Amino acid sequence: MDCLGIILGCERSGSTWLSNIVDAHPRVEFYMEPFAPILQLFPELPDRHVYIAEPSPALLRALERGCGRLRSAKHPLGVYPGTPAGFARIERRLLDLYGRVAAIAGGRSILYDRYLVLNLNQRGPGSRVPHKQPPPIGAVFKELRLNFKIGVLAKTFPDAGYAVAIRHPGAQLGSILRLFSHGVLGELRASLCTFVDRVRNMSRFEAYVPAMDELDGWRSDERVLLTLWWLVTHDVLLSDLERLGRPWLLVEHERASDDPHAAAAEVLDLFGLEQSDQVADYIEWSTAASEHTDHPISTRRKSADHYKRAIESIDAGMNRCIARVLQTMARHVRLQASLDRYVRRFYELP
Repeated sequence: MDCLGIILGCERSGSTWLSNIVDAHPRVEFYMEPFAPILQLFPELPDRHVYIAEPSPALLRALERGCGRLRSAKHPLGVYPGTPAGFARIERRLLDLYGRVAAIAGGRSILYDRYLVLNLNQRGPGSRVPHKQPPPIGAVFKELRLNFKIGVLAKTFPDAGYAVAIRHPGAQLGSILRLFSHGVLGELRASLCTFVDRVRNMSRFEAYVPAMDELDGWRSDERVLLTLWWLVTHDVLLSDLERLGRPWLLVEHERASDDPHAAAAEVLDLFGLEQSDQVADYIEWSTAASEHTDHPISTRRKSADHYKRAIESIDAGMNRCIARVLQTMARHVRLQASLDRYVRRFYELP
């Protein structure tokens, strides 16, 4: 199956909600975070903070093998899109039972882990993604670990479009820190321990090193480290998409929350998909929540109210930290144009 598009971004950017919207389209086979290490589908791919400009033939072959296993990993009982919806419900019940038995036995099952993660957007609280009828015409992926590997993606999926979810850095990083304090996003937190060392030792990132040396606060303040990570990740990602001439779209969480139908139309067009009543219905349902919820993977809420509350509640110290990092980086690096315009909406830069 051809890859129509890839949703990229960083944790807590609104990428899951965007994924749910796209997955509501009846002609899409959606794969949620297939490159997660826990799934062991792409073990040959280096960790998220290793930059790869040009993939080796061996790596491309390994990725092709992993992609060939995705469909059976998402549908381990063979209940593929296009089969009667009742069979999908039976599959879910059987696999949930299997997962509970494995947990009681004190172990984990890679089969169940793959099923759970690849179908995550269909299984979170409040999700309502329709069963596919007729069968999909193409695949869309959501992945947050490949922002430094656009060269790999361009070779593996040459016809894909790229939607990059982005959110006010104060709201996004504040949300990440809250989840860190509750023991969530452990994979990201662990990877941040090596982020600066990775950046300082790869030529692709040499332009950012003087700003890092000037700041130095990342050694003692996790807020500084997270802001550096947010800024470098987005700048490299967008610059690489632009440099490689890939079709891409920056999906700003605030604007998408104010007008989700317009944002969805732009993303569907990017992926070569026609408009869909199912997508419109899902948007109406997902934004009609009667009360606010902070569940980590819940995407059902009054989006326009939610993002404004998140911005209003940003800690003043967090905002000062972000402003300092942005201003320091801007003195050393010319940010990618779309990213520069975006951050200037919220912070003053030189």
